[in-house]
Order: sequence, then structure tokens, then C-alpha cells
Amino acid sequence: MARQKLSPELKKAISELPEKEKDKLLFRFVAKESILFEQLTFELLEFGETRTERREEVAEEVPEILERIQAWRFSPKLLSWGMRKASGRITRHVRVTKDKYGEVSLNILMLRKSLELYGEECATFPDYRTRPAYEYMVKRVLKIGKLLEKLHEDTMLDFRDDLAYLGEEMIRWPDLVQTAEYLGLDIVSLEGGDWP
Repeated sequence: MARQKLSPELKKAISELPEKEKDKLLFRFVAKESILFEQLTFELLEFGETRTERREEVAEEVPEILERIQAWRFSPKLLSWGMRKASGRITRHVRVTKDKYGEVSLNILMLRKSLELYGEECATFPDYRTRPAYEYMVKRVLKIGKLLEKLHEDTMLDFRDDLAYLGEEMIRWPDLVQTAEYLGLDIVSLEGGDWP
């Protein structure tokens, strides 16, 4: 459903409602909007102090999402589905908590776990079957780079080993290297722990 734009007249009419009516409308709206509900819980009840605990919860969920794939017959398409599902969970966490550090660490975790669990299996499939999953991985790495550029430069040191690990894992798979080159990711620099 498309987001409705409030007209100036409606804004004025809402602002002139009695406080009790405004509260009732607000409570109904918050109850229907799950992200807003979580944001308000985080900010008003948890005072924004549970960011780390919430990040740790997501860090436990991401591997579980990816491990569920093992219950089915593996395919790169299934891996793409798992990564998208995990990414959705990460995105929700970031929207609720505005956790920029967590956005980087959780995306790295997702990619690490994907490569650890399914790197070998993906390599047994032809290029046309792995391309969507590999493109998704490379685009996530590129996104991580953009996120790191916005954080304090010392933060890059926190992720240096993780970036090197991703580079080392990615360089093992020729089709993944080819996809990275096509999308403009320098895996050799990444393997050195530096952002290309």
C-alpha cells in the first residue's frame, strides 16, 4: 500500500483534536505498525540502552536462518533466499536501533556463514545457477564498504580480519571472483584486510 501524503488541512485538523482523541489514534496506529512499535519500545522503554543485546540476538538468528537451508536439497537459489531473509532481519534491527556498527558486523556475519556453510556446494553448480547468489554476496560486500566509509576510521580496524577472511574465502571460487570483477570489487585488496 502506498504511503499517503497528509494535506495541510488534515494536519491542521489532527493537531486541533483533543489530546485524548490524539492519544487514541496514536495508540491504534502504533499497534498496527510493528517497526514503529519496536522503535518506540527501544527508545522509550529501553532508553536506547539495549542496542548491543538486540544486536547479539540478531547475531544468533542470522546463522540459524542460513542453517535451515540444510534441511532442504541445496541450491544456489535457496542460498539467495536465505541471505535475503537474513538481510531482512538485519535491516529490521537497523531500522529499529539505528545500529550502524551492527549493520556492518551482522552483514559480515551473514556473508561469512554463507561461505562457510555453502561455498563448497555452490562451486559444484554451473555459473548461470550461482550468479544471482554471487551477485548478492558481492553487492553486500560493496554495501559494507559504503557503510564503513561513514563510520569512524578506527572502526575499520575492528573489521580488518573479517574483511580479510571474506577476501580469502571469495578468492577460492573462480565464478565468484569473476562476478566480483564484473561488479567492481577488488578481492585482492579485500583479502589483504583493506577496503578496496
